[in-house]
Amino acid sequence: MKLKRLFCLFLTVVMLLGVSAGAFAENESAGSETAATEPAAGSEPAASEESEAEPAGTSEAVPAEWTVMIYLCGTDLESVNSMATTNLVEISETTPNDSVNVVIQTGGTKEWHAQDIGLDIATDKTQRYHFDGDGFTLDEELPLQNMASADTLSQFIQTSAERFPAEKYLLVLWDHGGGSCTGLIVDEKYNNAIMTLDQLELGVENGGVQFEATVLDTCLMASLETAQALQDSCHYLIASEETVPGQGSDYYSWLQYLYDMPECSGKQFGRRVCDSAQQKYAELNQQYDSVTFSVIDLSQLDAMTEAFNNMFAELREAVDDPNVMLAFSMAARRAESYASAEMVDLGDLVNRARGTAIGNKTANAILAALDDVVVYEIRGVDHSYSTGLSFYYCPSDSPTYLDRYARPGKNAEYLAFIDRVNPRWAAPNWVYDEVEYLSDVTYDDYGVEVAAEVTEDGQFNLCITNAVSAVSSIDLVLYSWQDDADDPTGEGSWIQLGHDPLGVDGDFSTGVFTAAISGKVPTLNGELCEVQIATENTEYTLFKIPVILTEYGDSYNLIVIYRYDTPLDEADPADENAYAGSYEVLGLEKKANSALPGRNVYSVSALSGLLISPVLSQYTQYGAENGTVTGNSIEISSDLGVELIDLPAGRYAAAFSVKDVFGKEIVTDMSAFTWDGTTAVFDYEAPEADEALEEPAA
Repeated sequence: MKLKRLFCLFLTVVMLLGVSAGAFAENESAGSETAATEPAAGSEPAASEESEAEPAGTSEAVPAEWTVMIYLCGTDLESVNSMATTNLVEISETTPNDSVNVVIQTGGTKEWHAQDIGLDIATDKTQRYHFDGDGFTLDEELPLQNMASADTLSQFIQTSAERFPAEKYLLVLWDHGGGSCTGLIVDEKYNNAIMTLDQLELGVENGGVQFEATVLDTCLMASLETAQALQDSCHYLIASEETVPGQGSDYYSWLQYLYDMPECSGKQFGRRVCDSAQQKYAELNQQYDSVTFSVIDLSQLDAMTEAFNNMFAELREAVDDPNVMLAFSMAARRAESYASAEMVDLGDLVNRARGTAIGNKTANAILAALDDVVVYEIRGVDHSYSTGLSFYYCPSDSPTYLDRYARPGKNAEYLAFIDRVNPRWAAPNWVYDEVEYLSDVTYDDYGVEVAAEVTEDGQFNLCITNAVSAVSSIDLVLYSWQDDADDPTGEGSWIQLGHDPLGVDGDFSTGVFTAAISGKVPTLNGELCEVQIATENTEYTLFKIPVILTEYGDSYNLIVIYRYDTPLDEADPADENAYAGSYEVLGLEKKANSALPGRNVYSVSALSGLLISPVLSQYTQYGAENGTVTGNSIEISSDLGVELIDLPAGRYAAAFSVKDVFGKEIVTDMSAFTWDGTTAVFDYEAPEADEALEEPAA
């Protein structure tokens, strides 16, 4: 029978899947390798050092209602695309008054583009400005500081509060964000150093200011872990679960609101940030369907932390039952997730896991706490199940990244759960000062082992030899053979075409599966491409297709969505048309220079007429990864889209991709086959005779 699990989670359209969108977890260079390039904290100039500009403001000044501190780290968003300048322009268009102080620190980029509004911002210095009725005024210049450093942030907070006292304080952090494990704020001048959450917590706490609100104008940071990092220093957190487009929040709207309504609370202000962002991107028609923003009341967070840890205490005990872990794995996979697939919406996951992986009492406690914590949110139709607060879920991640995640950890039961299910990683010692240690998962239950072989009749088979109940999915990975005319040895290469989850026949009760080539491949306007999954749920699947802008060589991801006509959890698996739907190209996302998600997203119409070329993964004839190849050019137009075509006759290869319930993937060696247009015949090599078993000579 056709391989299906949980309402055929991997369906016909999902044959387009490429490599998991959690690719960042494999890029181990973003934080640990850059940390060594940062100056030691003691070597950075203190805020009290003599500066080239006369400082403005004094500690004796009459407090305003608000002081707004904008920490503007431009990085490649500004140097390449002038995105920070866009928000500076919005600030310049407001009508200020004395009730609000606006202080801005600039840095972290190789080039600024704000000359048109009278700002000649230096790239070799750290500068501080204030904005009032006279426009932008340079207050202070310091030797260049690392904007990803906790010390740099805390010095800015301290100095701003001393010189511009107020009744209420607002902190705005502007730059890239990568979620709870990665962090935020990338300094282009310091080898793309990144501020991790423990450094964010330290930087804000050492600033010595209690903030009424903090706005993270960065991607993927409306998470439980971010909220916990800021809990002791801030009342309201305003952030996005999803990527924030490059134009950021609507600075004109929310800043003018503060000028006009300085008596507002952080909650009222947060609503304005959310609503104005929604309006801004609706008018721009850019990422409107996927925009999210939340207002998170950090004073209510303790109950959420307790409920969250109770859920994982229950799950940690349930690890002894692989069926429970399978149910939770499927709930996590189908829940709302974002540009980093490891960032999963907490409320949506709980709703999907209720009654199968977690009990109703546990689920109700989390959802009740969520109602108190998320006091306002906006979400586009492509995130209709988002509830305003995400968390990091990737228990199979590498020890390096789990160590980074655990550093600011406040969730002992969750870390102990990850420790139990990931034998490669050990939780910090403090975790077991708070919770009881339980043994790691057993090999018999979770040590997935597989064997693949070509049979004598030309079939490609997979046999799960251990822990079949811990397998959550099996896909077939397809490759096309490409001759290399320029190679004097005559060697060619394999080009990955993507995953075909319906290209597998088998039965989980036996653990034996056979490759069943579907005869279809995804293309971009008829050209081969590599379609990678970004996020999936019951309503739609979001894909990214790597491309380059042909004329300039810049790397982009084409964002494509497939919307199901019938939600997956309502579809009849026996109906061949149950999973019908339609594709739509949402835009092109320019890849960031760092490992974090890009914020530069352009509509198809904005780039109409330019040429793009698909980028596909390449492997040697022996199956070793060997870089990428570039496909034929395609003109960007309203007709740009993904379509399935019949697999042309020729030489191909296949491998099985097996994932366990914790997300660990096993990919078998590839096996070559010939496709004649209707049938796949795999190459068969008879095993060599075992000399010990040969008949003795007469």
